[in-house]
Amino acid sequence: MKPFPDVTPGTTIESAVHNGTVADVETDLNAPRPVIAGGTGATSAAGARTNLKTEVAAQTVTNYDSHVFENGSFWSASTATGEPVDGETFAGTAVILNNDPNSIVLHATSQNNGASYTRVKLGGVWGAWTREGIDDYVNVTGDLMTGDLRIRKNSAFLYLEKAVGTASAVGVQAGVFDGTNYAARWSLQLADSTAESTPGSNVGSNFSVIRCTDGGTLIDSPLTINRANGSMNVKGLTATSVTSTSSVSGVSAAFGATALTGALTGTTAAFTGNVSGAAGTFTGNVSGATGSFTGNVTATGMFEATTSAYGFRVVHPGRTWGVGVTTSPVPGLSFDDVTGTKVAAVFTQFSTYCTLILPNMTTTAVAPNCAVSASTGTFIFSSSRRYKKDIEPLSPTDADKLLLLDAVTYKSTSVVDDPDRTWYGFVAEDVDRADPRLVYREYKREDLLDERDGKTGEIKRRVREGAIKVPDQVDYTRITVLAVAKVQEQEKRIKAQEERIAGLIARLEALEAT
Repeated sequence: MKPFPDVTPGTTIESAVHNGTVADVETDLNAPRPVIAGGTGATSAAGARTNLKTEVAAQTVTNYDSHVFENGSFWSASTATGEPVDGETFAGTAVILNNDPNSIVLHATSQNNGASYTRVKLGGVWGAWTREGIDDYVNVTGDLMTGDLRIRKNSAFLYLEKAVGTASAVGVQAGVFDGTNYAARWSLQLADSTAESTPGSNVGSNFSVIRCTDGGTLIDSPLTINRANGSMNVKGLTATSVTSTSSVSGVSAAFGATALTGALTGTTAAFTGNVSGAAGTFTGNVSGATGSFTGNVTATGMFEATTSAYGFRVVHPGRTWGVGVTTSPVPGLSFDDVTGTKVAAVFTQFSTYCTLILPNMTTTAVAPNCAVSASTGTFIFSSSRRYKKDIEPLSPTDADKLLLLDAVTYKSTSVVDDPDRTWYGFVAEDVDRADPRLVYREYKREDLLDERDGKTGEIKRRVREGAIKVPDQVDYTRITVLAVAKVQEQEKRIKAQEERIAGLIARLEALEAT
């Protein structure tokens, strides 16, 4: 304050002299008092806290996106906008970096469950809330991971413990669940509910793979492995390379519930042991492309093939044959080629005989006596006009060829014939000189060469260069035709002669009577 004269008691005071003191007091009381003078240097509580470097306590937040934060604590009701989790009450702290309102860090803790969250304002823009610790650690009481779990160390193990010597409802499991309704799809039962026995017996805690419906209900266990003996039960098995140095066997339910309903196949040296079964049935194929079975395929019970295509298939380069069952026209056995076309069949007509059917053989002028019925598949003698054209009566000249044939007796050189027996017949070379139409010509066996294709492995037959067909077989059925024509011709001649003789006898009798 300015120096003004003191007031003497009992004297008159001049206002003009002392108004300066009153003005100084008024100015000091209405202006921000500096901190050095015991003031705050601010005209507001927020400014005072800033100047004195103090923080606000329990500021109420109703909207986290628009609230003007100060350094200090805050809280929000469950109805606040932009809170970390809707419907929860939070309390926390706000830190303004370097007094810059565009750079703020918030820490909020839920009153409902104690979970903590962080939010950062950078460059005037608020980021999203993140839960503290949830992205770095897994809760030991159970948690949800949105990333992958990796264990990087030598001899890494993931341990799932089961109480030793006890049996639980499901054992130790690891499952794959649908992300919508959390229903199980697959379950690995690493140790089932079978209790473990005394140490050293290896009994219990067997392995199985369980499949479930869309609703999570268990369907079955398509794969199980017994821990004690290592035996494996599989419901349906398909593999590009299945190798076993021991036997793959089954008594009645070896594969699946009652049988192997899929295909058991191998492309490389499938089994070096045996494939056997006492009562199992294979409704698929047992096959291999290269050296499939070096052991045996055996069955002490019925070895069945219920597929309609092939029961058994024999594969050789360039040749493929299948043997299967058939029901038309009656039950029997069929032989099919690689395309599945039936080339032959044997049917059981009655208990006393069978019928052989060759469905692809049709009538031919070369072998009219070896045709097959289109309706029954049996051998027939076909000679219908439907198979002929340019039909003409047999000429007497052709019939006379019969007289040129030399009938002989001979002994056969075939190993299946009696070497001492004498046979009747003709010689093909002799018959060929009389009429080539009465013989079949073939290449000599030594002129037919079987060679394997180096690329495909298929066996192809070729004829030796310069080889010609020679008379090989006599068509005895054609000789019958000539014999009939010759008999008919002779019958006419005999009848004419008989008529002439009768006429001569009548004339002779008439002359004698006169």
